[in-house]
Amino acid sequence: MSPPEAHTSKPSKPTPLPDSSFQAPEILVSGMLLGFIVLGLLILIGKGTGVEWSWAYFGTHTVKEDGTSAVSFDRSTIFRNFGLLALALIGLVLATLRSYLAYVQTQTGQRQTDIANEQAKYANEQSRIANEQAKIARQGMQVERFQKALEMLSGDEKNTNTGRLAALRVLETLANEDPEFMFEPVSYAFMDYCRERTENEYKTWEFSGDMPDPQQQGRELEVDLRLGEEPRPSPDDVQYAIKALFRVRETGKSIVPEIERSISYDLCNTCFANVKLVRADLSDVIFDYSVLIDIDFVRCDLTKASFRRTQIAGGALRTCNITNVYADFWITPGFSTWKQIEQCYYIPPHTPYFRENFRVPNYLSTPEKRRGLPVGDYPIVLPPGFSGSQREARQYLLEGYRAIGWEAAPFAEIVFNLQYPDLD
Repeated sequence: MSPPEAHTSKPSKPTPLPDSSFQAPEILVSGMLLGFIVLGLLILIGKGTGVEWSWAYFGTHTVKEDGTSAVSFDRSTIFRNFGLLALALIGLVLATLRSYLAYVQTQTGQRQTDIANEQAKYANEQSRIANEQAKIARQGMQVERFQKALEMLSGDEKNTNTGRLAALRVLETLANEDPEFMFEPVSYAFMDYCRERTENEYKTWEFSGDMPDPQQQGRELEVDLRLGEEPRPSPDDVQYAIKALFRVRETGKSIVPEIERSISYDLCNTCFANVKLVRADLSDVIFDYSVLIDIDFVRCDLTKASFRRTQIAGGALRTCNITNVYADFWITPGFSTWKQIEQCYYIPPHTPYFRENFRVPNYLSTPEKRRGLPVGDYPIVLPPGFSGSQREARQYLLEGYRAIGWEAAPFAEIVFNLQYPDLD
Protein backbone atom coordinates (compact mmCIF):
# COMPACT_ATOMS: atom_id res chain seq x y z
CA MET A 1 0.00 0.00 0.00
CA SER A 2 1.60 3.23 -1.10
CA PRO A 3 1.57 6.27 1.21
CA PRO A 4 -0.95 8.99 0.43
CA GLU A 5 0.18 11.85 -1.69
CA ALA A 6 1.04 15.03 0.13
CA HIS A 7 -1.71 17.70 -0.10
CA THR A 8 -0.20 20.91 -1.37
CA SER A 9 -2.20 24.08 -0.76
CA LYS A 10 -1.70 26.80 -3.32
CA PRO A 11 -1.14 30.36 -2.07
CA SER A 12 -4.06 32.72 -2.66
CA LYS A 13 -3.44 35.44 -5.20
CA PRO A 14 -4.07 39.10 -4.13
CA THR A 15 -7.12 40.76 -5.70
CA PRO A 16 -5.94 43.24 -8.35
CA LEU A 17 -6.77 46.87 -7.54
CA PRO A 18 -8.56 49.15 -10.05
CA ASP A 19 -6.14 51.21 -12.09
CA SER A 20 -6.10 54.91 -11.25
CA SER A 21 -5.73 57.55 -13.97
CA PHE A 22 -3.31 59.43 -11.73
CA GLN A 23 0.11 58.12 -10.94
CA ALA A 24 2.77 59.57 -8.69
CA PRO A 25 4.70 61.46 -11.48
CA GLU A 26 1.48 62.94 -12.86
CA ILE A 27 0.41 64.13 -9.43
CA LEU A 28 3.78 65.82 -8.91
CA VAL A 29 3.62 67.67 -12.26
CA SER A 30 0.01 68.72 -11.75
CA GLY A 31 0.72 70.01 -8.28
CA MET A 32 3.73 72.06 -9.47
CA LEU A 33 1.72 73.59 -12.34
CA LEU A 34 -1.18 74.57 -10.09
CA GLY A 35 1.26 75.98 -7.58
CA PHE A 36 2.85 78.26 -10.21
CA ILE A 37 -0.60 79.48 -11.33
CA VAL A 38 -1.63 80.36 -7.78
CA LEU A 39 1.71 82.05 -7.16
CA GLY A 40 1.30 84.18 -10.33
CA LEU A 41 -2.18 85.29 -9.29
CA LEU A 42 -0.95 86.29 -5.86
CA ILE A 43 1.85 88.33 -7.39
CA LEU A 44 -0.56 90.14 -9.70
CA ILE A 45 -2.92 90.87 -6.84
CA GLY A 46 -0.05 92.10 -4.70
CA LYS A 47 1.25 94.50 -7.33
CA GLY A 48 -2.21 95.91 -7.95
CA THR A 49 -3.00 96.94 -4.35
CA GLY A 50 -2.66 100.66 -5.18
CA VAL A 51 -4.89 100.55 -8.19
CA GLU A 52 -8.38 101.95 -8.05
CA TRP A 53 -10.65 99.19 -9.18
CA SER A 54 -13.39 100.97 -11.22
CA TRP A 55 -15.24 100.54 -14.47
CA ALA A 56 -12.74 102.81 -16.14
CA TYR A 57 -9.91 100.45 -15.11
CA PHE A 58 -11.50 97.64 -17.05
CA GLY A 59 -12.49 99.79 -20.01
CA THR A 60 -10.75 100.41 -23.31
CA HIS A 61 -8.40 103.42 -23.28
CA THR A 62 -7.90 105.34 -26.52
CA VAL A 63 -5.87 108.52 -27.29
CA LYS A 64 -7.44 111.16 -29.48
CA GLU A 65 -5.65 113.34 -32.04
CA ASP A 66 -5.55 116.27 -29.64
CA GLY A 67 -3.73 114.13 -27.10
CA THR A 68 -6.59 113.55 -24.76
CA SER A 69 -7.54 110.05 -23.63
CA ALA A 70 -10.98 108.54 -23.69
CA VAL A 71 -12.26 105.48 -21.91
CA SER A 72 -14.94 103.20 -23.27
CA PHE A 73 -16.13 100.01 -21.69
CA ASP A 74 -18.64 97.25 -22.24
CA ARG A 75 -20.08 95.96 -19.00
CA SER A 76 -21.22 92.69 -20.51
CA THR A 77 -17.69 91.97 -21.67
CA ILE A 78 -16.37 92.78 -18.20
CA PHE A 79 -18.91 90.53 -16.53
CA ARG A 80 -18.06 87.77 -18.99
CA ASN A 81 -14.36 88.07 -18.19
CA PHE A 82 -15.09 88.03 -14.46
CA GLY A 83 -17.29 84.97 -14.96
CA LEU A 84 -14.53 83.19 -16.86
CA LEU A 85 -12.10 84.12 -14.12
CA ALA A 86 -14.43 82.76 -11.48
CA LEU A 87 -14.85 79.54 -13.42
CA ALA A 88 -11.08 79.31 -13.80
CA LEU A 89 -10.65 79.70 -10.07
CA ILE A 90 -13.29 77.07 -9.42
CA GLY A 91 -11.56 74.76 -11.93
CA LEU A 92 -8.27 75.41 -10.21
CA VAL A 93 -9.74 74.49 -6.86
CA LEU A 94 -11.35 71.34 -8.30
CA ALA A 95 -8.11 70.33 -10.07
CA THR A 96 -6.22 70.82 -6.82
CA LEU A 97 -8.80 68.75 -4.96
CA ARG A 98 -8.63 66.04 -7.65
CA SER A 99 -4.86 65.93 -7.39
CA TYR A 100 -5.09 65.57 -3.64
CA LEU A 101 -7.74 62.86 -3.86
CA ALA A 102 -5.67 61.03 -6.48
CA TYR A 103 -2.66 61.20 -4.17
CA VAL A 104 -4.72 59.82 -1.29
CA GLN A 105 -6.10 57.09 -3.56
CA THR A 106 -2.59 56.16 -4.69
CA GLN A 107 -1.38 55.92 -1.11
CA THR A 108 -4.40 53.81 -0.17
CA GLY A 109 -3.83 51.53 -3.14
CA GLN A 110 -0.17 51.14 -2.21
CA ARG A 111 -1.10 50.21 1.34
CA GLN A 112 -3.65 47.70 0.04
CA THR A 113 -1.02 46.20 -2.28
CA ASP A 114 1.41 45.91 0.64
CA ILE A 115 -1.27 44.20 2.71
CA ALA A 116 -2.08 41.82 -0.17
CA ASN A 117 1.63 41.01 -0.59
CA GLU A 118 1.95 40.29 3.10
CA GLN A 119 -1.10 38.03 2.92
CA ALA A 120 0.35 36.20 -0.10
CA LYS A 121 3.69 35.86 1.71
CA TYR A 122 1.91 34.45 4.74
CA ALA A 123 -0.08 32.04 2.53
CA ASN A 124 3.14 30.89 0.83
CA GLU A 125 4.76 30.31 4.19
CA GLN A 126 1.76 28.33 5.35
CA SER A 127 1.90 26.28 2.16
CA ARG A 128 5.61 25.63 2.68
CA ILE A 129 5.00 24.50 6.24
CA ALA A 130 2.17 22.23 5.06
CA ASN A 131 4.43 20.71 2.41
CA GLU A 132 7.19 20.15 4.96
CA GLN A 133 4.76 18.47 7.31
CA ALA A 134 3.45 16.27 4.48
CA LYS A 135 7.03 15.41 3.52
CA ILE A 136 7.90 14.51 7.11
CA ALA A 137 4.75 12.38 7.37
CA ARG A 138 5.58 10.64 4.09
CA GLN A 139 9.15 9.97 5.18
CA GLY A 140 7.84 8.60 8.47
CA MET A 141 5.67 6.13 6.58
CA GLN A 142 8.62 5.16 4.38
CA VAL A 143 10.81 4.59 7.41
CA GLU A 144 8.11 2.39 8.88
CA ARG A 145 7.89 0.38 5.65
CA PHE A 146 11.68 0.15 5.55
CA GLN A 147 11.82 -1.19 9.11
CA LYS A 148 9.09 -3.75 8.45
CA ALA A 149 10.93 -4.93 5.34
CA LEU A 150 14.12 -5.36 7.37
CA GLU A 151 12.19 -7.37 9.95
CA MET A 152 11.00 -9.69 7.19
CA LEU A 153 14.62 -10.09 6.05
CA SER A 154 15.84 -11.08 9.50
CA GLY A 155 17.25 -14.50 10.18
CA ASP A 156 14.06 -15.76 11.76
CA GLU A 157 13.27 -19.23 10.43
CA LYS A 158 9.60 -18.26 10.12
CA ASN A 159 10.55 -15.84 7.34
CA THR A 160 10.17 -17.90 4.18
CA ASN A 161 11.93 -17.30 0.91
CA THR A 162 8.71 -15.80 -0.48
CA GLY A 163 8.55 -13.35 2.41
CA ARG A 164 12.16 -12.32 1.88
CA LEU A 165 11.56 -11.73 -1.82
CA ALA A 166 8.51 -9.59 -0.99
CA ALA A 167 10.58 -7.55 1.48
CA LEU A 168 13.35 -7.04 -1.09
CA ARG A 169 10.78 -5.81 -3.62
CA VAL A 170 9.46 -3.34 -1.03
CA LEU A 171 12.99 -2.00 -0.51
CA GLU A 172 13.54 -1.58 -4.24
CA THR A 173 10.18 0.20 -4.55
CA LEU A 174 11.10 2.59 -1.73
CA ALA A 175 14.39 3.49 -3.41
CA ASN A 176 12.65 4.16 -6.72
CA GLU A 177 9.78 6.17 -5.17
CA ASP A 178 11.96 8.53 -3.14
CA PRO A 179 15.62 8.13 -4.13
CA GLU A 180 16.63 11.35 -2.41
CA PHE A 181 15.62 9.93 0.97
CA MET A 182 15.72 6.14 0.58
CA PHE A 183 18.36 5.41 -2.09
CA GLU A 184 21.35 5.32 0.26
CA PRO A 185 19.85 3.22 3.11
CA VAL A 186 18.31 0.74 0.67
CA SER A 187 21.61 0.30 -1.19
CA TYR A 188 23.49 -0.46 2.03
CA ALA A 189 20.66 -2.76 3.14
CA PHE A 190 21.05 -4.81 -0.05
CA MET A 191 24.83 -5.09 0.45
CA ASP A 192 24.52 -6.04 4.12
CA TYR A 193 21.84 -8.58 3.30
CA CYS A 194 24.03 -10.26 0.65
CA ARG A 195 26.88 -10.45 3.13
CA GLU A 196 24.83 -11.82 6.04
CA ARG A 197 22.76 -14.17 3.90
CA THR A 198 25.84 -15.79 2.31
CA GLU A 199 27.86 -15.93 5.52
CA ASN A 200 27.47 -19.67 5.97
CA GLU A 201 28.29 -20.35 2.34
CA TYR A 202 31.34 -18.16 2.56
CA LYS A 203 32.65 -19.94 5.65
CA THR A 204 32.70 -23.17 3.68
CA TRP A 205 35.00 -21.55 1.17
CA GLU A 206 36.90 -19.02 3.26
CA PHE A 207 40.64 -19.11 3.59
CA SER A 208 43.22 -17.48 5.82
CA GLY A 209 46.73 -16.31 5.22
CA ASP A 210 48.35 -14.17 2.59
CA MET A 211 47.94 -16.49 -0.39
CA PRO A 212 46.65 -19.98 0.49
CA ASP A 213 48.33 -23.16 -0.59
CA PRO A 214 46.17 -24.78 -3.30
CA GLN A 215 47.11 -28.21 -1.93
CA GLN A 216 45.67 -27.38 1.50
CA GLN A 217 42.72 -25.15 0.63
CA GLY A 218 39.56 -26.14 -1.18
CA ARG A 219 40.21 -29.88 -0.80
CA GLU A 220 36.59 -30.53 0.17
CA LEU A 221 35.41 -28.75 -2.96
CA GLU A 222 37.82 -30.73 -5.12
CA VAL A 223 36.45 -33.99 -3.74
CA ASP A 224 32.91 -32.82 -4.40
CA LEU A 225 33.80 -32.02 -7.99
CA ARG A 226 35.36 -35.44 -8.52
CA LEU A 227 32.15 -36.97 -7.32
CA GLY A 228 30.27 -34.93 -9.88
CA GLU A 229 28.71 -32.58 -7.34
CA GLU A 230 28.58 -28.86 -7.97
CA PRO A 231 28.13 -26.04 -5.45
CA ARG A 232 24.46 -25.17 -5.12
CA PRO A 233 23.32 -21.89 -6.70
CA SER A 234 22.72 -18.84 -4.57
CA PRO A 235 19.15 -18.68 -3.22
CA ASP A 236 16.60 -16.69 -5.16
CA ASP A 237 16.52 -13.90 -2.59
CA VAL A 238 20.31 -13.44 -2.73
CA GLN A 239 20.23 -13.32 -6.53
CA TYR A 240 17.39 -10.81 -6.39
CA ALA A 241 19.24 -8.66 -3.83
CA ILE A 242 22.46 -8.31 -5.85
CA LYS A 243 20.58 -7.59 -9.08
CA ALA A 244 18.25 -5.11 -7.37
CA LEU A 245 21.29 -3.36 -5.90
CA PHE A 246 22.57 -2.46 -9.36
CA ARG A 247 19.11 -1.69 -10.73
CA VAL A 248 18.65 0.82 -7.94
CA ARG A 249 22.10 2.18 -8.70
CA GLU A 250 20.95 3.13 -12.21
CA THR A 251 18.06 5.08 -10.65
CA GLY A 252 20.43 6.85 -8.29
CA LYS A 253 22.82 7.80 -11.09
CA SER A 254 20.06 9.54 -13.04
CA ILE A 255 18.19 11.23 -10.15
CA VAL A 256 20.60 11.69 -7.22
CA PRO A 257 24.09 11.40 -8.77
CA GLU A 258 25.82 13.13 -5.84
CA ILE A 259 24.42 10.61 -3.33
CA GLU A 260 25.20 7.72 -5.69
CA ARG A 261 28.85 8.79 -6.00
CA SER A 262 29.20 8.91 -2.21
CA ILE A 263 28.20 5.26 -1.72
CA SER A 264 30.89 2.63 -1.29
CA TYR A 265 29.77 -0.53 -3.05
CA ASP A 266 31.40 -3.05 -0.74
CA LEU A 267 30.64 -6.72 -1.39
CA CYS A 268 33.65 -8.10 0.47
CA ASN A 269 33.33 -11.49 2.17
CA THR A 270 30.33 -12.54 0.12
CA CYS A 271 29.61 -15.70 -1.79
CA PHE A 272 27.65 -15.91 -5.04
CA ALA A 273 27.08 -18.98 -7.19
CA ASN A 274 25.44 -19.35 -10.60
CA VAL A 275 24.48 -15.69 -10.89
CA LYS A 276 24.27 -13.84 -14.20
CA LEU A 277 24.64 -10.06 -14.13
CA VAL A 278 23.62 -8.31 -17.35
CA ARG A 279 24.24 -4.62 -18.16
CA ALA A 280 25.09 -3.87 -14.54
CA ASP A 281 27.24 -0.93 -13.49
CA LEU A 282 29.91 -2.63 -11.36
CA SER A 283 32.39 0.23 -11.52
CA ASP A 284 34.33 0.67 -8.27
CA VAL A 285 32.60 -2.36 -6.73
CA ILE A 286 34.76 -4.22 -4.21
CA PHE A 287 34.63 -8.03 -4.30
CA ASP A 288 37.73 -8.49 -2.11
CA TYR A 289 37.97 -11.78 -0.19
CA SER A 290 34.78 -13.04 -1.80
CA VAL A 291 33.86 -16.30 -3.51
CA LEU A 292 32.45 -16.15 -7.03
CA ILE A 293 31.32 -19.49 -8.44
CA ASP A 294 30.19 -19.60 -12.06
CA ILE A 295 29.38 -15.89 -12.14
CA ASP A 296 28.72 -14.53 -15.62
CA PHE A 297 29.28 -10.82 -16.24
CA VAL A 298 27.59 -9.83 -19.51
CA ARG A 299 27.87 -6.29 -20.90
CA CYS A 300 28.84 -4.99 -17.48
CA ASP A 301 30.97 -1.98 -16.62
CA LEU A 302 33.77 -3.30 -14.40
CA THR A 303 35.83 -0.10 -14.41
CA LYS A 304 38.10 -0.06 -11.32
CA ALA A 305 36.37 -3.13 -9.88
CA SER A 306 38.51 -4.88 -7.26
CA PHE A 307 38.93 -8.65 -6.88
CA ARG A 308 41.71 -8.83 -4.28
CA ARG A 309 42.20 -12.32 -2.85
CA THR A 310 38.93 -13.36 -4.48
CA GLN A 311 38.25 -17.01 -5.16
CA ILE A 312 37.14 -17.44 -8.75
CA ALA A 313 35.57 -20.70 -9.84
CA GLY A 314 34.32 -20.74 -13.42
CA GLY A 315 32.12 -18.07 -14.91
CA ALA A 316 32.75 -15.73 -17.82
CA LEU A 317 33.38 -12.15 -18.85
CA ARG A 318 31.45 -11.22 -21.98
CA THR A 319 31.51 -7.82 -23.68
CA CYS A 320 32.57 -6.06 -20.49
CA ASN A 321 34.49 -2.86 -19.87
CA ILE A 322 37.51 -4.07 -17.87
CA THR A 323 39.29 -0.72 -17.59
CA ASN A 324 41.56 -0.64 -14.52
CA VAL A 325 40.20 -3.92 -13.15
CA TYR A 326 42.39 -5.27 -10.35
CA ALA A 327 42.02 -9.05 -10.10
CA ASP A 328 44.47 -10.47 -7.59
CA PHE A 329 42.43 -13.65 -7.31
CA TRP A 330 43.45 -17.22 -6.71
CA ILE A 331 42.02 -20.30 -8.35
CA THR A 332 40.24 -23.00 -6.41
CA PRO A 333 41.68 -26.49 -7.08
CA GLY A 334 39.55 -28.37 -9.57
CA PHE A 335 38.45 -25.13 -11.24
CA SER A 336 39.97 -22.78 -13.74
CA THR A 337 39.55 -19.06 -13.41
CA TRP A 338 36.82 -17.42 -15.47
CA LYS A 339 36.20 -20.01 -18.13
CA GLN A 340 35.75 -17.45 -20.88
CA ILE A 341 36.62 -13.88 -21.67
CA GLU A 342 34.92 -12.65 -24.82
CA GLN A 343 34.96 -9.32 -26.58
CA CYS A 344 36.06 -7.31 -23.56
CA TYR A 345 37.75 -3.95 -23.89
CA TYR A 346 39.48 -1.31 -21.81
CA ILE A 347 40.10 2.41 -22.18
CA PRO A 348 43.84 3.02 -22.71
CA PRO A 349 46.16 3.63 -20.99
CA HIS A 350 44.29 2.04 -18.05
CA THR A 351 45.16 -1.58 -18.71
CA PRO A 352 43.49 -4.17 -16.44
CA TYR A 353 45.55 -6.34 -14.10
CA PHE A 354 44.94 -10.07 -13.74
CA ARG A 355 47.24 -12.01 -11.44
CA GLU A 356 46.25 -15.38 -12.91
CA ASN A 357 46.32 -16.16 -16.59
CA PHE A 358 43.19 -16.88 -18.54
CA ARG A 359 42.93 -20.31 -20.10
CA VAL A 360 44.22 -20.48 -23.66
CA PRO A 361 41.89 -22.35 -26.06
CA ASN A 362 43.08 -25.82 -27.02
CA TYR A 363 43.08 -25.04 -30.72
CA LEU A 364 45.80 -22.41 -30.11
CA SER A 365 48.09 -24.69 -28.13
CA THR A 366 49.73 -26.33 -31.16
CA PRO A 367 50.39 -24.95 -34.63
CA GLU A 368 48.47 -27.70 -36.40
CA LYS A 369 45.31 -26.83 -34.42
CA ARG A 370 45.42 -23.09 -35.05
CA ARG A 371 42.65 -21.75 -37.17
CA GLY A 372 40.39 -18.75 -37.31
CA LEU A 373 38.55 -18.10 -34.04
CA PRO A 374 34.76 -18.07 -34.04
CA VAL A 375 33.36 -14.55 -34.03
CA GLY A 376 32.43 -14.51 -30.35
CA ASP A 377 35.69 -15.95 -29.06
CA TYR A 378 37.99 -12.95 -29.40
CA PRO A 379 38.93 -12.08 -25.81
CA ILE A 380 39.99 -8.46 -26.38
CA VAL A 381 38.46 -6.11 -28.93
CA LEU A 382 38.89 -2.44 -29.75
CA PRO A 383 36.86 -0.12 -27.49
CA PRO A 384 33.72 1.54 -28.85
CA GLY A 385 34.50 4.59 -30.94
CA PHE A 386 38.18 3.75 -31.35
CA SER A 387 39.71 6.20 -33.84
CA GLY A 388 43.43 5.44 -33.58
CA SER A 389 45.79 4.35 -36.29
CA GLN A 390 46.49 0.75 -37.27
CA ARG A 391 49.68 0.85 -35.27
CA GLU A 392 47.83 2.08 -32.18
CA ALA A 393 45.19 -0.62 -32.65
CA ARG A 394 47.87 -3.28 -32.85
CA GLN A 395 49.61 -2.00 -29.72
CA TYR A 396 46.28 -1.79 -27.85
CA LEU A 397 45.30 -5.38 -28.65
CA LEU A 398 48.72 -6.83 -27.85
CA GLU A 399 48.74 -5.07 -24.46
CA GLY A 400 45.25 -6.41 -23.79
CA TYR A 401 46.30 -9.98 -24.56
CA ARG A 402 49.33 -9.67 -22.37
CA ALA A 403 47.10 -8.34 -19.55
CA ILE A 404 45.14 -11.59 -19.56
CA GLY A 405 48.34 -13.61 -19.33
CA TRP A 406 49.04 -14.65 -22.89
CA GLU A 407 52.53 -13.17 -23.10
CA ALA A 408 54.26 -16.41 -22.07
CA ALA A 409 53.74 -17.81 -25.57
CA PRO A 410 53.14 -16.16 -28.93
CA PHE A 411 49.40 -16.40 -28.41
CA ALA A 412 48.94 -12.63 -28.52
CA GLU A 413 50.49 -12.39 -31.96
CA ILE A 414 48.61 -15.47 -33.17
CA VAL A 415 45.19 -14.22 -32.09
CA PHE A 416 45.92 -10.72 -33.31
CA ASN A 417 46.82 -12.00 -36.77
CA LEU A 418 43.70 -14.17 -36.90
CA GLN A 419 41.44 -11.42 -35.57
CA TYR A 420 42.70 -8.52 -37.67
CA PRO A 421 44.65 -9.85 -40.66
CA ASP A 422 44.40 -6.46 -42.38
CA LEU A 423 46.30 -4.73 -39.57
CA ASP A 424 49.38 -6.92 -39.98
